[in-house]
Amino acid sequence: MTQVEDSPTDAEGSPKAERRSYFVDPTWHERNGRRFAAFVESRVCPSCRRKLEEGRETTQGEPTGGSRSKGNRQRPPADPVATIQSCCVTATDFITPRLPVLEAVFRLLLAKGSPMDAEQIRESLSTWPGVEGAYSHLSADMLEHLLESDSYYGFRPYPHEGEGQ
Repeated sequence: MTQVEDSPTDAEGSPKAERRSYFVDPTWHERNGRRFAAFVESRVCPSCRRKLEEGRETTQGEPTGGSRSKGNRQRPPADPVATIQSCCVTATDFITPRLPVLEAVFRLLLAKGSPMDAEQIRESLSTWPGVEGAYSHLSADMLEHLLESDSYYGFRPYPHEGEGQ
């Protein structure tokens, strides 16, 4: 007797289709005349923003020879995505119910640091601390349509095995 495996289903009980994963493509920003680092930096928490500003103030007055006085100040983080992942994700206002959907998705993908499919995004947003349920009205299909239609955040499909890049 052969055993029939149950196929995975979505929240509505329909069979889950293989969903495409998405990521934020930094090269898309550069190709469209934007500085990705600046775009991401605008999402850092107030604490990290102060550190970035202090770092800029100390480096603006540096002599051209490159010597720095040995003080307590640190240079600003070189990678704003890493800054978000290590610090800003813990801020209560990093993702809030008041954010537009695609802004929340952008911040989520930065925080997670790896491609996610629309169902994973929906589930993560619906369980994000302080946001529980705020985005639950969105279906994975709706999110996928929004991601495919994006021309601002740089969401791009993540190439699966066998797909061209």
